[in-house]
Amino acid sequence: MNIAELIHRSVRRNPHHIAMTTGEASRSYGELWDETARFAALMARSGVRPGDRVLVYSENRPEIFSIYLAAARLGAIFAPVHSTFKTMELGYVLKNSQAQILFIEEGLAEQLDQGPSFQDLLPESVVILPPTGTTCQIIDECGPEVGIAQVDADAPALICYTSGSSSATPTPVTRSHDAECWNAVTYADVWDINSWDSVLISLPLSWVYGLSTVGLTALSMGATIVLQPAHGSEPLLPMIEKERVTVFAGTMTMYSRLLAELQECMHDHSSLRRLYIGGEPVVLPVVRLVEHYTGIRPLQAYATTEVAPVLAVDPVRDVAPPEGTAGRLVEGSEIRLVDAEGQDVPDGQVGEAWLRGNGAMLAYWNEPALTASRRTTDGWYRSGDFMWRNPDGYYFLAGRDEDVVIRAGAKVAVIEVEAAIADVDGVDDVVVVAVPDEEFGEAVIAFVVLAPGRSVSVDTIYDDLGKRIARFKLPREICILKEFPLGFTGKRDRRHLRRLAQSQQTPDGVVVTMADWLAKRSRGTGPRHLP
Repeated sequence: MNIAELIHRSVRRNPHHIAMTTGEASRSYGELWDETARFAALMARSGVRPGDRVLVYSENRPEIFSIYLAAARLGAIFAPVHSTFKTMELGYVLKNSQAQILFIEEGLAEQLDQGPSFQDLLPESVVILPPTGTTCQIIDECGPEVGIAQVDADAPALICYTSGSSSATPTPVTRSHDAECWNAVTYADVWDINSWDSVLISLPLSWVYGLSTVGLTALSMGATIVLQPAHGSEPLLPMIEKERVTVFAGTMTMYSRLLAELQECMHDHSSLRRLYIGGEPVVLPVVRLVEHYTGIRPLQAYATTEVAPVLAVDPVRDVAPPEGTAGRLVEGSEIRLVDAEGQDVPDGQVGEAWLRGNGAMLAYWNEPALTASRRTTDGWYRSGDFMWRNPDGYYFLAGRDEDVVIRAGAKVAVIEVEAAIADVDGVDDVVVVAVPDEEFGEAVIAFVVLAPGRSVSVDTIYDDLGKRIARFKLPREICILKEFPLGFTGKRDRRHLRRLAQSQQTPDGVVVTMADWLAKRSRGTGPRHLP
């Protein structure tokens, strides 16, 4: 089924019901569908055909859903780009996608001038979206309505540019129409989402979590999406009170913010009935306190961009789930917990989670070698996450691949940050590690060795990185060392560096934090560029 057809069912059921609101402006399902048709007509006039890629580089805004559904109506492939991506990530996305059209928010258009070769990579059509909250007049007059293309079950619908441990660039996860439809319908079932719900989305719509897991799920049921910016600083409770939000799904970082707001007792949150949490390791004391203040237990779920959904705690069927569980297996998904030899481990023993099922990706777009490295010949995706299962079928996360950092719910590939720092003039070598962070779950710490005879300040490294990689990927601290400690095999001792990062003690190094760097720029004592 075409995902546009799935959402059109909600339009037909109740065209006057509010599909989406930002708290300031709303659009009904009928208005959403009309906007989708006009975007589809604009794309068709711009030469977009089935299989073409449609890029959107924007902050959270309602038009992202309209453009996604418009691309689906044409049989094209939607590819949202995280709003904080800079030259390194943008260059890869433009080259990898070879898109026919790019929609870019006005405030981000200057980023296209930063890359020296971007002009050669840009699509034939570039459409500037006006600032969020203003009327999108570019689609006022775009011709007759475009129908819904008939697509095969495995036709690609979405490319999501995320991070992974095996690539120094964003990983282009390609998901089919069937996978996206199944993802939406399944989450609506296991998360008990209904047409009368108001669902708060403060997650980036460049993520599958925000766009598909929460967004398409809500639209497939005819619910109302309450859309917020994904800056990480927008208060949650005022919007929950104002829009009478009933369902909230977010990351652990968002729940830490929510707890701080709850403790102030400033807003009415009595409309809430379901809370869901995923995307990063859970801090149980925070979860317990949120339950204390709201009377609602935040229920966990587990999935990856490559395979979703996988595990969930169903608020209706799971009457008394054990604390800390990521849930039980969702029907239509499969999971194996295996040892280092790929053999299944018994209940109670930790193993790496191998995943497959109806929500599995098609491949990494234009990356066959990467696809082969992450997927077995019989279709299992090697997640790099480690779990154990109890006799009742509940799964518990025990750890994950150390090459991926989960920061505020966003995946940051260690190799990606290392590649960006290694490219800075004067840097000889670099090691990036993750450490616990009270606010964001995990933090990125970088250790740098300079080239012989070179003198490069940490501020200079930050200045360069701030232009080339997204803000959330920047190291919290950069430490310059004379040389790296080596293990008994002669390799760089990452464990020792991780302990060094956690102890915040450096025998010979110079440490500068990102906060120090930003503070200097706000005082005007350093280069003017901000990430």
